[in-house]
Amino acid sequence: MLYRKAQKSDSVFIAECLKDILSLHAKGRKDIFKNCGGKYTALDIEKMLDERDIHIFVAEESGENLGYAICYYKEIKNDPVLKDRAIFYLDDLYVLPATRGMGAGNGFMEYLFAYAKNLGCTSFELNVWEFDGSATGFYKKCGMTTQKQIMEKKL
Repeated sequence: MLYRKAQKSDSVFIAECLKDILSLHAKGRKDIFKNCGGKYTALDIEKMLDERDIHIFVAEESGENLGYAICYYKEIKNDPVLKDRAIFYLDDLYVLPATRGMGAGNGFMEYLFAYAKNLGCTSFELNVWEFDGSATGFYKKCGMTTQKQIMEKKL
């Protein structure tokens, strides 16, 4: 398995995968998510590739894309409450359904952890929706722990 920085030629693949993620979220929380489109278009992704603090990666095997990750580098400096630190934030991780359970996701997370550490980050963070128990379990198996929770009361 090869993990690499995404290129503009990967943008259509990533945009299509984002549609699948939105569909999953729309099934889990119909009250929040729309069930059409995607978070970013292929053109949005192409533009994001030029951004300094956005890091987009692709997992591939034998020249075929199997998944992607979109991450953000965040620095906290001179905050009145929080200590200075660098955070690598995983916004999206996706592995094609047909290849799940074969180690691509675990390998991807290890690659991302190492990448973040190499950038000087002291924390790797993400959000995961409660309805998606398989994602929560996966991230726990990768060594992630709960930092905080967002609670809600539907009105």
